[in-house]
Amino acid sequence: MSTERMIQYIAYAFVALWGYAGITKLINWSQSRLEMHEQRFPEWLADILFWAIPVVELGIVALLLLPKLRLWGLRASLALITAFTLYLALVLGGAFGSIPCACGGILSGMGHMAHLIFNSFFIILGCIAMVLAHNRRHGDFANPSARRKEGSAFSG
Repeated sequence: MSTERMIQYIAYAFVALWGYAGITKLINWSQSRLEMHEQRFPEWLADILFWAIPVVELGIVALLLLPKLRLWGLRASLALITAFTLYLALVLGGAFGSIPCACGGILSGMGHMAHLIFNSFFIILGCIAMVLAHNRRHGDFANPSARRKEGSAFSG
């Protein structure tokens, strides 16, 4: 499978994740708002996050669907899933006491540990996409076996 195709498939996995998450939060507006306000945030921050998170998730979907902006979408995806996972790890570590999941949809049925594993899978996918994109962009410079050998025509 080509590098570009692999990056595209990873982008589509994030499109499914963020599209589902963002739309679910907007469709289940009142439930999403309630769950956000059950988090350990100040009231004013919960109000901002309630709107900002689905807008950001759907904005990332747009980036991922546009080939020229796909790499930015993958970077944003990796940053957002990492932030969510770090918050979840803090919850699991007891930093905030008992906190319900504010993810909505099928993800809300997961326990915190299952959700941490789910998020970790997407972090791994995001890292793979970053490495593939780096290798594609830098070509032979990223591949040690393709470096110039002593005695080649261009060695000094």
